[in-house]
Amino acid sequence: MPAPACRWFERVCVLCSLLAVLSLSCTTLVRAQGAQPATKSNATPQITAVTVVEQPTAAGASNSALTGFLLVANGSDLGSIAQDTSRVVLFPSIGQGKVTKITASTDNTMTMVEFTAPASYKVDQLALPLPAGGFITFDNSSPCDINQNVIAQPQVVRSNESKSKYGNGIAANFHVIQVSIVNKCQMPIIVPLAGMTVIVDAKPPTHSANLPMFSAGGTIATGTACKPGTPDCNTLVPLSLDHVTSLYSTDRKLTGARAVYFNILQAAATLGSAVQPFFGPGFTQGVAILGGGFTTASKEIFVDMSADQLQNLTSQSFNATEQISSGGALQKFIFVQRVPDGWWPHKKKQDPNEDSLLSGKFSLSLGVIPLSSHTPGSTTASGTPAKSKS
Repeated sequence: MPAPACRWFERVCVLCSLLAVLSLSCTTLVRAQGAQPATKSNATPQITAVTVVEQPTAAGASNSALTGFLLVANGSDLGSIAQDTSRVVLFPSIGQGKVTKITASTDNTMTMVEFTAPASYKVDQLALPLPAGGFITFDNSSPCDINQNVIAQPQVVRSNESKSKYGNGIAANFHVIQVSIVNKCQMPIIVPLAGMTVIVDAKPPTHSANLPMFSAGGTIATGTACKPGTPDCNTLVPLSLDHVTSLYSTDRKLTGARAVYFNILQAAATLGSAVQPFFGPGFTQGVAILGGGFTTASKEIFVDMSADQLQNLTSQSFNATEQISSGGALQKFIFVQRVPDGWWPHKKKQDPNEDSLLSGKFSLSLGVIPLSSHTPGSTTASGTPAKSKS
C-alpha cells in the first residue's frame, strides 16, 4: 500500500478508537445515572390523620360484644409499615378484640388496619410497627380546654336544710356545699376529692384569736375579693366521707341532742329499777312507766331518721374520685369543717366563713384528670348565693 494511503488508514483507526472509548464512557455514565432512582429512600414514615369507621360485617363482628372497625391512617411513606398485627398498639385497650389485618395503598400514603373492639370504640393513640424495630405513633385524641369545657357550679346548703337531710351532727360540724359539674370534653374525666379547695372571702371577727385559722392559697376566681396569704382569705379543704360518717355516728350515739335525751332516760330507768325495792309501790310504777310507755312515746315524737340520713350521706357525698363521661354531668355534695357555735346562753356565731359562703363570696377549685394522654389540669368556679329562706 502506498505511504499516503497508509497514513490515511492509521488516522481513521485512531479516530474510530477515540469514538469507541467516548461511547463506552457515555454508556457507563447513563447507566449510573439511571440506577439512582432505584436507591432506597431514607424518608421516615409519618401519620398525619387517622379515621376509624365501623365494619359490621368484619371478621369477629359475629361476637355480640365486639364490632368490626377499619382504621385508615393517612400520611407519607407508609408502605414501610411492618405487616405484623401482633405489634399494633391501640389506646384505650380493645379488650377481647384483636387486630386482624394490615394493608398499605400502592402510593404508600395510606395504611389500613382492621380490628375488632367493643361498640362505640374510639382510638386515642395509635402505634404502628416498623420493620427495623420501633414504632411510628400518632395521638388521635382531641385536646380539651378544661377551663372552657369543664363547667362547675358550687352552692352552699343552708344549715336547717342540711340538718333535715343529714342530721344535726353534720349541720353543726360541716358546711355542706352542692357541687354540679358538666363535662363537655370529648373524653371522660376524673375529679378527685383531694384536688378540691374552697376559697372563701371572709374577714375574721375580732374574737377569733383562739379560733383555728386556715392557710391561704390557690387560684382566686372572680367573685372573691380576698388575696392569697391575707387574713381575709381562707382556704378550706373538703373532708373525706369516712371522717364525715364517723362524726355522724358519734352524734347519733353519744353527743347529739336525741342521743343525750334517750341515754338519760335509759340511765334513769336502769337506776330506778336498781333502787325500787327501797321505795313504795308508787315509785315502782313510775319506773315502769319511765322505762316503758314514756320512752316509747318519746320515740314517736323524736323519730329516728338515722337510716335515711346515713343513706343520703353515703349516696350523695363526693367520693374519693368521681368519673364523668364525655357529655355527662355530676351533682354531689362536699363537706368542709365549720367552727361550731358557742353554748347557750352565751351562744355566738364564731365561724368567719358563714356569711361569705351563704352570699356566694367564695370559689371552688377543682383538679381534673382527663382519661387520655393529655396533661391533667384544673378549673375554678365562683360560688352561688344560697337559696333565700322560705
